[in-house]
Amino acid sequence: MILDGEHIRQRRIELRLSHRAVAAHLGVSPAAVRCIEDGRNHNDLSLATIVRLADTLAVGITTLFRPATPTDPPTDDTDVATLGSALHAAGTLTPTAAIAQALGWTIDRTNQAADRLANTLTPAGLRLHRLNGQLAIERATEPIDPTQLKAVVRAHLLRAGMNLTEARLLRRIADGRRVKELSNPDAVAYGTLTNAGLVDADGALADDVAYSLALDSRPS
Repeated sequence: MILDGEHIRQRRIELRLSHRAVAAHLGVSPAAVRCIEDGRNHNDLSLATIVRLADTLAVGITTLFRPATPTDPPTDDTDVATLGSALHAAGTLTPTAAIAQALGWTIDRTNQAADRLANTLTPAGLRLHRLNGQLAIERATEPIDPTQLKAVVRAHLLRAGMNLTEARLLRRIADGRRVKELSNPDAVAYGTLTNAGLVDADGALADDVAYSLALDSRPS
């Protein structure tokens, strides 16, 4: 991919943003932002980073690219994998034209790869979301059965162990301290505990969890 480094530099200056400020939005170092403007590390950038850059500079993502002559060989499984990886990394609806420019493809080649990608996502419980010339990968509308979800999350916690935030939150609940206002990390941990069925809908320990922690009598 070839970004228009000079345009990016001028837009940053127009917005009176420092290299450090842009870097903070992108999650990179100020030196990396300078490299982007100098045209020295464009091939190392993910599509997600380019999307964040466009958002930071308040411009359309397609304006970040310099005109390039796209290649158009037949679409194959490699194209499908490349497009799928790019959309997964972006994590949001991204214009098809921007994807094509980033990958050096024509719009037709990108659309052909998208058609084939859509057919491969369904068995994995995902779908290709198309909206006004934009693409994104998202979970299929049919949710996983709650019982299956609990089993999957519990299996993960048993295998990997709880992190410190999850363990502390479970201890608070076990001590009878109901959770009300939660910080973002605690809210994520609470969601994991409820998805695993360790905490019930009322915010209390599930019966089998209370028994396993010797906090209650054996459930009948």
